[in-house]
Amino acid sequence: MDIKIWVAIIGVVSAALTSALALFGARQQARREFVSKTDLAERDFVAKSELAKLDDQLAREREERHQKLDSAAVLARYGDPLIHATFFLQQRLFQILRDDGRGYGPYLRGGARQELAVRSTLYRFGEYLTWREIVRREIQFLPFEDKGENRRVQQLTGDISRTLATDDEGYGTDFMLWVEEQRAIADLMIVTRSDVTACLGFADFMEQFDSKFERWFKNFGASLSDADPPRRRLTDLFNMLLTLGDALDPENLRYSWREWQEPNSDGKMVGKLR
Repeated sequence: MDIKIWVAIIGVVSAALTSALALFGARQQARREFVSKTDLAERDFVAKSELAKLDDQLAREREERHQKLDSAAVLARYGDPLIHATFFLQQRLFQILRDDGRGYGPYLRGGARQELAVRSTLYRFGEYLTWREIVRREIQFLPFEDKGENRRVQQLTGDISRTLATDDEGYGTDFMLWVEEQRAIADLMIVTRSDVTACLGFADFMEQFDSKFERWFKNFGASLSDADPPRRRLTDLFNMLLTLGDALDPENLRYSWREWQEPNSDGKMVGKLR
C-alpha cells in the first residue's frame, strides 16, 4: 500500500484517538467536578444542619436561662412579703400551741378582745395564703429547676396547702381549709393598685369580714375558740412554716428561723413550744 495512504490512515487514527482521549478526559474532569461539587454541597448541608442544631441548642439554653431568671425574679420580688407572712403566721401558731402557760388561748376563748384575737389570727392565715397565691400565679407557667431553692419553696408551700386541706386520720375536719377555700380567701385578699399586686390590709379585712370573709372562715374560726382545740394540724403547720421560712431565708437575715427549732426524740428538727 502506498506510504501516503498509511500516513493518512495513521493520521486519522491518531486524530480519532486524540479526540477520544480528549472526550474521555473531559468526561473524567466533569465527573470529578460533579463529585467535588456534590461533596461540597453535602459538606455544606451537613455544616448548615450542625449550625442549625447549634442555634437551636443555644436558643433553648437562652430560654432556660431566661425562665430561671424569671422564676428567681418572682421570688426576689415577692420573697420578702411571703417571708414576713410566713413568720407572722408561725408566730401566732406558736402563741396558740405554746405549753408554758403563757398561751394565746384565753384571748381566743372569751373576753373583750376575743373577736380581735380570732380575726387577727384568721388574717394571718389569709395573709400567708394571699402571698403564696400571688407567687403561685406568677410562676405557674415557669418550669422550676428540678433542684434548688425555687423548687424547694414550691414543694414546701404545696405541703402546707395539702396539710390544710386534708381530713386524713389524725387531722379530722378541724382547722381544715380545702384548696378551693384557700384560693377563694386569697382571691378576696389580693389587691392591685397602679399595677402593684399586694395583700389587703388588716383594717380593710376587719371592715369587710362579715360581708366577704365570714363564710370562708366560719368553721375555722369556731375551732379557734374551742376550749381544747385539736393540736395535730396546727402543730404540723407550725413546723412546716418554720421549714419554709428557712428555705425562703436560708441566711436567716430576716428572722432567726433555726432558733425556733430543736431536735425531737427522733432527731428531727421541730418548732420549740416554750
